This record gives sequence, structure tokens and C-alpha cells, in this order.
Amino acid sequence: MSIIKTKKKIKTCLPVSILIIAILFLSNSICIASQELLIRGTGDSEKLLKILGEDFEKSTNGAIHLVVPPSIGSTGGIRALIAGKTDLARTARPLRENESPGLIEIQFAHSPIVFATSKATSEVTNINSADIIGIFREKIHNWKDLGGADHKIYPLEREADDSSRKILLKALPGFPKTSQAKVYFSVTDSLRAISKHKYTIGFFSLPAVQHEEVNILNVNGLTSSDPAYPFINCLCIVSKGEPSGIAAQFIEYLFSPAAKIIMEDFGVIQIDRQN
Repeated sequence: MSIIKTKKKIKTCLPVSILIIAILFLSNSICIASQELLIRGTGDSEKLLKILGEDFEKSTNGAIHLVVPPSIGSTGGIRALIAGKTDLARTARPLRENESPGLIEIQFAHSPIVFATSKATSEVTNINSADIIGIFREKIHNWKDLGGADHKIYPLEREADDSSRKILLKALPGFPKTSQAKVYFSVTDSLRAISKHKYTIGFFSLPAVQHEEVNILNVNGLTSSDPAYPFINCLCIVSKGEPSGIAAQFIEYLFSPAAKIIMEDFGVIQIDRQN
């Protein structure tokens, strides 16, 4: 009789056990579901923010997932933020007056603007201000004039609103406002052109080309890490109103020691948090 009763007890409890396991599984699934933080905007900080995002996600045990889509430019990111199509915007320029109502800009890093060529012109290691102006004004045509191969120089241009271009116009008197060079509208396209065409030269925010197969030139004998390096831009995060929740959490991370190490690896300098 006791054996029969025990069998009945097991049979009665089995469905309950399965139910408990199912509840626990569903509870765990709910717990590990991550919140998504979308950051759209410039290509200048795209690679850097992806790596920072991966490190940030680890620090939250996967509770937050950072999404950094391909570049739509600083202006595109701000427009997406205003339209409610992104949680934060990433920019490589300060906010303009007509963009500022209701928006908050957080500068998190200073980034050098560098000139890069393909590895085919790696014998050229330095470029002077006069050389830059000559190349982009199409007064200097051949790499041999800069110590390189006897081959035509192909400068890559960016659109008039490009953040790096505006810094060069401001910091380098004589840099042309317009040129006849082919215009590229994204960092990705510019990098692809340098990889495909050996004798091209373009300008980039350093984190966009750091760790890529390119030849980064010194300027006036200065490396991009030299305090006197002449071309520096700011990398920013823009929020609609005071950041809160996971957006505020990520922004706080950007000023952490862990983020600083990653930024230094990409050649940028973390900025102290401004209250």
C-alpha cells in the first residue's frame, strides 16, 4: 500500500515541478532582457563608441545594450534626436544656436584631426602646413615632392559641413573653402577609397582611422599625441533635456577610468566632466 501511495504522490507532484521550472525559466528570461540605448550621428566617434559600448555593456552584466548605427553625420544625429528617432546623438561639433533649445551637449573627448594615406605611401611620414594647403589647392601634384614615389597625388575631399573640414578651415589659414577634389560623404567611403587607391590622401578624426591599415602622417613634425598638435576637435553626446535613466548611466561611464583607457587607445583625450 505504501508503495502505491508513493507512486501516486510522485505522479501528482510531477506537473507542479514542471510548472515551477517553467516559471523560473520565464523569470530569468525577463531578468536578462536588456534595455536598448540608441546613439545616432557622426562617423568620427562611431568606432570609438562601439568599443566603449561593449565595455559599458559588460559593466552592466548585459542589462543595457548600446546600439551605434552607421554614420548619418552630426547634423543628422541632432535631427534624429529632435524627431525622437534616437535616444542620444553623437556629434563632432558644438551645437548651433538654432539647434540648442531643449538640447544638452556633453563634451567627453578631444580628438586630433589627422591626414592619412594608404600604406603604399608609407615612406612619407610628415606633412607641413604649406604642403597641406598645396595639395588641397592642387598646387602640389606629385608624391615625389614630399619624399614619396613619382606618382600623382589624389586628395579626398569632404562635404562643406564636415566637422573636420571646418576645423581645418579655422586652424589652417589658406586651406581652401572649396576644391576640385572628389567629395566623400562618409568616413567609411573615404577609408574605402584610401584602401582601394594607393596614392590618395584624406583627413579624418583620429579614432575613425586608428587601428586601420593606413599611414597616419605627422604634421609639422608633430605626432597627433603632441600637446602642440594644431588640429583638435571635440567629440560630444547630445541629449534632449537632462539625461536620465540608462542614458545618464552611459554618460557617467564616459567619464570613468575604464572609458579613459579605451579613449587613450584610440588616440583621444578624455575631458573632465563639466557640471
